[in-house]
Amino acid sequence: MKIRRANKLDIEEIVACVNSSYFHYIERIGKKPAPMLANYQQAIDEHTVYVVTDGSVVVGVLVLIESNNQLFIENIAIHKNSQGKGFGKSLLNLAESIATTTGHEFIELYTHESMVENISLYKHFGYCISHQITEHGYNRVYMKKRLIS
Repeated sequence: MKIRRANKLDIEEIVACVNSSYFHYIERIGKKPAPMLANYQQAIDEHTVYVVTDGSVVVGVLVLIESNNQLFIENIAIHKNSQGKGFGKSLLNLAESIATTTGHEFIELYTHESMVENISLYKHFGYCISHQITEHGYNRVYMKKRLIS
């Protein structure tokens, strides 16, 4: 496993990874989840994007946005064939490490309310639900973790 900053040559594999990760939610939500519609070229240009590779293949993606004295996880996705192998935990740990190193008090993320397994997973890693809203046509659950006491 190798984690590195994403570049424009990764876009095709990033899109494939994200689509694989979220495809099974389409039926549950009734439409494509927002990460499947994102512009990853724009994300690489404007935000901080990491990929995790298994060999030479992208199997995970992390998109971070800095704002309001916190680091926001815009997306964390693991290819369906690579889930359960610790790649997601490694990306989550990286995000939290970056947030702590850069002096952010909190790290925040959101997930769709019907992605109950994600909500449970994030709670396991110390995230608490901060609020729920409908945003851009999606019912989102925002979760936050305090990093600095």
